[in-house]
Amino acid sequence: MGVRYDSGMESRRKQELRALVLKRIDPRTNTGIVSGMLLSWGWWVYFMAMVFMPTIFLFLIIPTLVVCLIYIKRRVLIQKRVEQCDHFLCLWCRYPLCDLPDDGVCPECGGGYRKELCRTLYQYAYAGFSPGTKVMQQREKWLWARALRERDRGSR
Repeated sequence: MGVRYDSGMESRRKQELRALVLKRIDPRTNTGIVSGMLLSWGWWVYFMAMVFMPTIFLFLIIPTLVVCLIYIKRRVLIQKRVEQCDHFLCLWCRYPLCDLPDDGVCPECGGGYRKELCRTLYQYAYAGFSPGTKVMQQREKWLWARALRERDRGSR
C-alpha cells in the first residue's frame, strides 16, 4: 500500500506557507491575516492620507498611536513569556512546552512540535534584528514548511 496523497491538505499547507513567509500571518507574534495586511499596507495608506487629505490625517494620528501602543505592549508580553520558557512554546497557540518532551503533540491545540524547530523559529522572531538576506529568508521558509508538516502530523 502506498502513502495516501491528500491534495487539499497540500494546497492548504502551501497557502499557509506563503502567508507565513510573506509575514502576513505569524502565530509567534500574534499577527493575524488582517493585522498582517494592515502592517504591510497601512503605512502606504497613512502616507497617502497625509499627502492628499491633511485634515483626515489629523484624525488618524491618535487612533494610530493607540493601536501601535497596544500592538507593542502585546508583543512585549509575548516576548517575556517566550524568554521565560527558553523559546520553547507551541508555534501555533503559544502554549508553554517547558516540561514536555522534545518531540510530541501540543496538549492545547493538538499540533505536533519539535523542540529545536520551535526554539529556532522563536529565536528568529525575537532576535532583535531582521536579516534580509536571501539565505535567511530561505532558511525560515524551510523551517516553516517543517513546522506545518509537524503540526499536521500531530493533529492526525
